[in-house]
Amino acid sequence: MSGRLTGIKKDYCGTVLPTNVHGQAGVAFEAVLKQDGFEISSNATGPDIERFGAEVKTRKIGSTSAQTIGRLSASNIKTTPFEFTSICKKIQQQIRAKTDDSVYIGNTIVECSVYDFSSKHIQDLLKEAYEVCRNKLIAGDTSNYIHGTKWGFLERENEKKAYQFRISASAFSQLERMAKAAKNYNKFFE
Repeated sequence: MSGRLTGIKKDYCGTVLPTNVHGQAGVAFEAVLKQDGFEISSNATGPDIERFGAEVKTRKIGSTSAQTIGRLSASNIKTTPFEFTSICKKIQQQIRAKTDDSVYIGNTIVECSVYDFSSKHIQDLLKEAYEVCRNKLIAGDTSNYIHGTKWGFLERENEKKAYQFRISASAFSQLERMAKAAKNYNKFFE
């Protein structure tokens, strides 16, 4: 990683993407960013834009489903503390494109922002959720859903020995507000 994103100069609002089902919108948005010169990594274990440590996410406005941060095998979770995981890398900074299909024709980006989730407070919340899940897995819990804290849980992936680390929609909205507040605080006081 050679730097941090503080914003995106190009306005992606109005860009039409395919459906958000099965990650199609995300893949399409990554292709748009790649056309605009961003180096998008094909490495699923790290952030999409490795140079800046930024993950690319799309989200339909009004969606209530939990958001996946990343995937790890059960054995990897058991042996890897949060700060050494791809999950931690993927939740430092995100380019979040929010879409709406009720205003325009198609699934259209209506907001696109960079969120910096790297503050110690946010990372401590996520770490606690991951570590609670990790300790349950170590203790033998192999449920389809392993609850951590309000800030994250594990969901088994299609009968595989892998789990997705997920955050509920309401908790993620709170994380976004925290990231914006931290950005404003840093702008005025650092």
